[in-house]
Amino acid sequence: MTTKTLQEKLRPFWDWLANWRQSPVIPGLAEGDKAKMDYEHRCKRREIWLDKGIFGLVTAVVAIFATLVVNSWMESGRRAETASLERFKLNETRRRFFIEKRLDAITTTVMAMSAVTKVYFDNTIDPKVEKPADVNREYRKAVADAHELINRSEMLLPEDFNKDVTWYYELHRAISRAGIENCGQYRDFVADIETQFGRLCQSLLYDLALK
Repeated sequence: MTTKTLQEKLRPFWDWLANWRQSPVIPGLAEGDKAKMDYEHRCKRREIWLDKGIFGLVTAVVAIFATLVVNSWMESGRRAETASLERFKLNETRRRFFIEKRLDAITTTVMAMSAVTKVYFDNTIDPKVEKPADVNREYRKAVADAHELINRSEMLLPEDFNKDVTWYYELHRAISRAGIENCGQYRDFVADIETQFGRLCQSLLYDLALK
């Protein structure tokens, strides 16, 4: 009696279960409610898809913006490095050009004064100068040539060095006016001045090598 009653009570459920496999409808759910649930379900799916799409779009925009910022920063860094390198090259070129020109000026000055002192020392070995007129003419020409070369190199040399060179030049200019035949007794003095002038040039070359 109890088993039969239980089977009778469960029969509607088994019948619903068999029908649900073909058309899964919750018992007691009206067609309008089902359609409403389907509509709400589709709306929720669209909202989810829309949210995901917006999130993806925002993520893409942020990634693109970040990439542009990073690229701009890197490009700015490369430009700064390039500009710094160009300034270094320009300064280095100017420095080398200055060193070369100053070296040429020192060499020119030394050679010019060496030509002057050579005439003096070659003709003051003996107390008596042979053909003094010719010797003095050669001496004055060497002094005049030295004066021209010294003036040409003046702008490239330090002020103190130029003063010493001018004094050294004026010494020989005075001797040329007096005549070598009258200034042989100053040979040791001129030799000492020439030594000091050589040391001065060596010091200037040493300072130039350190630049």
